[in-house]
Amino acid sequence: MTSATYTQRMEILDPEEVLTPEQEQALQQARALARLMDDQFSIGGFGIGLDGIIGLIPGVGDLFTSAMGMYHISLAEKLGMGWGTKAQMMANLGVDFVIGLVPLLGDFLDFGFKSHRKNMRLIEKKLEKRFRRV
Repeated sequence: MTSATYTQRMEILDPEEVLTPEQEQALQQARALARLMDDQFSIGGFGIGLDGIIGLIPGVGDLFTSAMGMYHISLAEKLGMGWGTKAQMMANLGVDFVIGLVPLLGDFLDFGFKSHRKNMRLIEKKLEKRFRRV
């Protein structure tokens, strides 16, 4: 069997496949969102983003930032990534959400656990493997 006979759900693509302009634009937007949510600002050399700041709002802050993180999972789906990758991404968001629910300590830890950046790395890693020429 050639790689073209496998399905995208198995994360193996035809070696000739490239990202479409729309996929490339979505990838750039996902990178910008990850940066905004996790590393947009620097305080004392430590990158913080809107995830930690908005997460300070009890209840709704963590829900909002988790909803924003669904963009990366949606992009992974559009790029044909498998359930394993998407499960890892959902787990990262879930951990981030649960950490943020813990009063005070959770808010502090939320600045350090960067789920959006982790999920963007997963996408980039899968794309690197997928489009590596053998």
